Amino acid sequence: MGHGAAATTCPLTGDCSQGNGQSGPLASREGGATAYLKLGGTLGSRLLLGAELTAWSGLAVAIPSGRRDATLANLLATAYLYPVPSAGFFLKGGVGVSSYARHERSGSTSLGLGLGTGIGYDVRIARNVSLTPGVNFVRGFVRDKSTAGPFTPEVDLKHNVLDITLGVTVH
Repeated sequence: MGHGAAATTCPLTGDCSQGNGQSGPLASREGGATAYLKLGGTLGSRLLLGAELTAWSGLAVAIPSGRRDATLANLLATAYLYPVPSAGFFLKGGVGVSSYARHERSGSTSLGLGLGTGIGYDVRIARNVSLTPGVNFVRGFVRDKSTAGPFTPEVDLKHNVLDITLGVTVH
């Protein structure tokens, strides 16, 4: 669990509210709740591979039709590198699927490419349990089909979330 700041932009139009090619201001960052779940296995003392689900929920700015409740999520295949295994510090990076969901419209979830990176530190509190503070950055590239209409094209969206988390890791 943690707190994150998210931004959503429309790279092709510069204006997510219209989807009509007009240039305009891009999104400001908005705060919201974040959560993650990760599962994986060890390939060696320095390398772990796994899957990670991350989500941010809050009010997104510069999405079609203005400010709306949204959830930004990523399901990533992630590699964790521990440069010095006994120290607990790690770097991570992943690639997978990203989603953008608007809460006021049922079924308006859009999917695309997701990327993520981060750093963290496992602080042992028991033999097989650690508290894991971390900083993560995830990026999504999706096409929002909910904006398409007879006179408005689909809008390409880029979203990103920078979050600070505290988790419990069972080794």
